Amino acid sequence: MSEPKSKNLVWHAANVTHQERERLRGQKGCVIWLTGFSASGKSTIARRVEELLLQQGFAAYALDGDNFRTELNRDLGFSPEDRKE
Repeated sequence: MSEPKSKNLVWHAANVTHQERERLRGQKGCVIWLTGFSASGKSTIARRVEELLLQQGFAAYALDGDNFRTELNRDLGFSPEDRKE
């Protein structure tokens, strides 16, 4: 792991290892990042992939950046100044 730019950042180890989580869930973890222009279909694809995985019995959850922005950062836009925060 590379040295963080900020000295305020501290890595917090999980209480459950990846291996233990895989054993408990009965599946390996995976992250799928969808990137692209605004309104290009990322959320639609993510929801469909989530639905298909759930139908097959996998634990899955789609995290959508718009949902974070409407709650966590509701006062921020897409300007360079807002993106720095």
